[in-house]
Amino acid sequence: MSTGPRVLVLRFSSLGDVVLVTPLLRAIARRHPAAHVTIVTQQVYAELLETNPHVARVIPLAPGQRLHDLADALRAQAFDARLDLQGSLRSRQLRRLIGGRWTTHPKGRAARLAQVWLGRRPRGPVPSMAARYFAAARALDVTPDAAPADVFPTSEDEARAASVAPPEHVALAPG
Repeated sequence: MSTGPRVLVLRFSSLGDVVLVTPLLRAIARRHPAAHVTIVTQQVYAELLETNPHVARVIPLAPGQRLHDLADALRAQAFDARLDLQGSLRSRQLRRLIGGRWTTHPKGRAARLAQVWLGRRPRGPVPSMAARYFAAARALDVTPDAAPADVFPTSEDEARAASVAPPEHVALAPG
């Protein structure tokens, strides 16, 4: 029996960006049905990913948790691909502590700063954040499927939503 790649994904925050990782998770599962994906995210977002069928394990990063302890646990596991989709000081520190080869995505900071502070318009189309995440997964040979991001609510989530807004209504609660 063939096993798929073991993939470690770091995306600590923010809510919208955590959700935008889901097209990549779906693409990994589609290309590598036997893949074992572990994702590390802040504890507050862990529940959002625990019901995702494309994720084998969610590791919640608790407030105040020492990165050394998390790194020790992750270093003991063998991963074929390590994707840093956060690109923060904290994720770089965790990468150093875990070791191994990591890939990241283009954040486009310089282009954003030029647009905001200098009023420069981008040259050509600007890829979405979800599309940029795929750059970190080049070695996994995955491609976007143009489908939207996924959220997999539980029946309890749906019952709670129905108690707030009847099915014929739409409610948005960003943040």
